[in-house]
Amino acid sequence: MLLKEEMLGVYHELINSSEIQNIEAKRATNSIGDSVMQTVCSFANEPNISCGYLLLGVSEPNENHEKHWVSGVDDVDKILNDLQNNCRNQFNTAIHIDAGILDLENKKVIVIKVFELDAASKPCGFISSGKKSKNFTKTGIWRRGINGDYEAKIEDLYDIIASKTGQSFENIVLPEASWSDIDPDVIAFYRRQRAKVQPDAVELDYSDTDLLLSFNLIQEKNGVFKPNIAGLLLFGSSLALRRHLPMARVDYIRSAGTQWVEDSDERFIYTKDFREPLILMIPRIEAMIMDDMPNHFRLNENELQRSDEPLLPQRVVREALVNMVMHRDYSENQPSQINRYKNRLELQNAGYSLKPLDALDSSSSLTRNPLIASVLYDLRLAETKGSGIRTMRAKLKQAGLSEPKFDSDHTRACP
Repeated sequence: MLLKEEMLGVYHELINSSEIQNIEAKRATNSIGDSVMQTVCSFANEPNISCGYLLLGVSEPNENHEKHWVSGVDDVDKILNDLQNNCRNQFNTAIHIDAGILDLENKKVIVIKVFELDAASKPCGFISSGKKSKNFTKTGIWRRGINGDYEAKIEDLYDIIASKTGQSFENIVLPEASWSDIDPDVIAFYRRQRAKVQPDAVELDYSDTDLLLSFNLIQEKNGVFKPNIAGLLLFGSSLALRRHLPMARVDYIRSAGTQWVEDSDERFIYTKDFREPLILMIPRIEAMIMDDMPNHFRLNENELQRSDEPLLPQRVVREALVNMVMHRDYSENQPSQINRYKNRLELQNAGYSLKPLDALDSSSSLTRNPLIASVLYDLRLAETKGSGIRTMRAKLKQAGLSEPKFDSDHTRACP
């Protein structure tokens, strides 16, 4: 049984926020509709939520209510019994929930806590009833996105299937991907850059196929080589990236002030989208950021000619940018974003930190995308042994600037 403090916290979070991925409100006055069970299914499947909360008896805003409002549940016992039975019988895997009853405005509200299933039990979907049910039109598997619940297509399940088999998302080979999606000019660029940092690297003598095989970026299926997600992100053509991974881009936004502005006409000065492979993208974005940074004026003693230095050290920009693309969760259909405000630079990506924020300075390295990281390490774009954060702190301190701030949101950790 959920404690009152936890339920009230969830309710107030819903009331005070406009978009919360792991909290949903439903009217459910006398019965449980399809949408309630769809939300239960989506919470149980979603790895980026950990647990989800469903408030029954709380209705969405309408013409008479600016915010969510308490509509109440009439028959609490019936709703709870039906919900428990549905969680045991409607899905191919039983879903574990907890519940509690909250008194609000002299009405009853049921708060349901849906726990994420373990990787081996996913994906969870509705048991087919002739595929005529509202809950079963494509796959019967529901997931949770930024805009609510949606029935997953096969391509929406790659990350769950990869987790089930013990793989990361970057290892997945998309069905439509082919060797023709690899850009030979990008491979040639890699060879030139690799030769600069290590001229005697043995892989420089490999064929293009053997080179990508050595990085585990392509896989042979029925005698045909096909790139995985990491291979596309690192060496794919711009056309292939737009076709297979349309949201795997980075948006650079130059804002006019020091805060995000909701009015789209006054929000930013300009924006630019980057869609090319990572080993080309990183230097280009780095150059754009540095060109956009103010410079220090410096005139050393006994010198006649001044020198201009960027306010933000280039090494810091490189480390922040590489960390953003290297640790991003590419299974999330959400572009990375760089916001250049007047007084700071903010970088955001999908996912959450695999290490606690207070352990980011430790020497141990924990990487979400090891295949991508391996290539970036070889090109000396990324620091090894987890030293990147410490390098950023040291360079900022040396430049007389404030320390970097890090934020990680796994939406809500289940107590």
